[in-house]
Amino acid sequence: MELMEPLGMQYMEIYRGGNGFDLGSTLLGGAINMHTLTGYDAKTYQARVEAGSFGYVKEQLSSGKVIGKSDYYISVTNSYRGGYQKNTKISNFGINFNYGYRFNDAVDTRFFFRYRQSYEGQPNYLTRAQIAENPRQARPGYYNTYTILPGTKYFGDRTRIRIDDKSNLLIGFTYIDAPMNHGLPTLQLPMNVIGANGVVNYTRKDNIAGHKSNTTIGVYTTVDVGYNVYNYHVRSTSAYAAYGLPFGALVNSWHRGGSNTIWHISNDTEVYKNLWLTAGGALSYMPRSTTTTYPVHSHFSVDPLYFAPRGGFRYQITPDIRVYGNVTRSVQSATDNDFLSGSRYQSGPATGLTEGYQRLTPQTATTFEIGSEGTFKGQHWSISYYHSAVRNELLSVMTATSALYNTAVLSNASPTTHQGVEVGLSHKLYQWNGNSIYLMHAYTYQDFRYNHDPNFGHNRLPGIPEHLYQAQLHADFNNGFYSSFDVEAASSVYATYDNKAKAAAYHIYNLTFGYLWPKKSRRVYFQLHNLTNKHYASAVIPVYTATHGDAAAEMPGDGFGVFAGIDVGFN
Repeated sequence: MELMEPLGMQYMEIYRGGNGFDLGSTLLGGAINMHTLTGYDAKTYQARVEAGSFGYVKEQLSSGKVIGKSDYYISVTNSYRGGYQKNTKISNFGINFNYGYRFNDAVDTRFFFRYRQSYEGQPNYLTRAQIAENPRQARPGYYNTYTILPGTKYFGDRTRIRIDDKSNLLIGFTYIDAPMNHGLPTLQLPMNVIGANGVVNYTRKDNIAGHKSNTTIGVYTTVDVGYNVYNYHVRSTSAYAAYGLPFGALVNSWHRGGSNTIWHISNDTEVYKNLWLTAGGALSYMPRSTTTTYPVHSHFSVDPLYFAPRGGFRYQITPDIRVYGNVTRSVQSATDNDFLSGSRYQSGPATGLTEGYQRLTPQTATTFEIGSEGTFKGQHWSISYYHSAVRNELLSVMTATSALYNTAVLSNASPTTHQGVEVGLSHKLYQWNGNSIYLMHAYTYQDFRYNHDPNFGHNRLPGIPEHLYQAQLHADFNNGFYSSFDVEAASSVYATYDNKAKAAAYHIYNLTFGYLWPKKSRRVYFQLHNLTNKHYASAVIPVYTATHGDAAAEMPGDGFGVFAGIDVGFN
């Protein structure tokens, strides 16, 4: 995700759960499809600068243009943030480039290249009491820890072929080379992640006995190229003085390798007027292997094969209103390095690092979903209910020892249940003389819990708020001025699996004023963030149990901040 730069994106599509099936995703969470800007929708020249509190500065220069059968888009970004919390300095430099060529009306291709350098301080996590007292502090021992990505390179190509008026073929591949270096409290962890992805998707539209029918057949694969190497080296000689190890001495080394290959097929048929039925299936092959080479030698490998079916319906009540429902089977294997979550070295320089492997079963789930979405008299809504019966859920926990080595302990859980309701509403409240005021809000209810766990009973899974509400009141004026008022409110979040520690509930408010030149791509804005300077946890990384009712598991959110920016584009 370090390559994801929002300023280079046109838009993002989020396919929840089984809705990501046709993209080759069999994951419980679904899939995200990111669409970059191209020469067809970008300004010929564009410049953007924004700055504000906590030493934040970000600049962007971009250009996009269509030249005959070709088009290009390039964006160069540079950013720096001193940080709200101690040791949260972040700096980034990135290039996002793509080039497209239309051979004819039936064939086009697009080449992608991205490059990114980044530095990010790692302050670790705080307790609830520490955030309430001073959210700007770092956890003791993490004042000089960091992650550096000296130069991630990404290459890709996507080719579309229109075979005939009914069928299309999409072929794509990507290659990523991501070296990185983790500066841990006592160790240095340089590593290099090299991977490749490929996709082939065939889509066809038919009319069978007077019924519209759409079919998708595809294969998606991702593979580690060679064995990705992880080497722990001495960073603090004082921590290893008893062993006489110099700076840079090797303490632990292991390799990983693996792949995912998913073959999928689905069909969507209008069996009656406006009533569509969907059926599909995916075969998922997920081999994994991990080898420790120092200070001991051991090897572990698995090659699970799973089938995931899917079925559903949608009924188009009117052109703008529909109801839908589906049942999806999902499957997800642990990543290569997650299998290295077994026993730890009990003696020698590698004490505390993971020595052994544990056999992790792929997580599976059966999910039921029903919902409705539509627009009526300018008011838009989306509402859905889902229920997932999860088996062998892959749950991770951060311990004091694993945090020192930038790892987590992963294991299969006893049966769990995920269920919830998601509601999104958009209202146009008032409109006059080309001016408008509208309200957008979203509410999410999440009930994730154990069923009958021998240790945790029916406890809720930590790290997830039960209630989350977000809203924006936005006003657009015909003279170019606009303003918005945002609110985000979340209920308290359990920080431990024993449910004896919680992050506090919170509500934060933001206010934005801006001016957009009519009929021109020029904009200025001014934003006030977290108006009440609320101390809160923006994320929770679960731990096993609480100590005196609290746990070092919370990541503090930013306090009150002031930001401003200017964006100028022209053809």
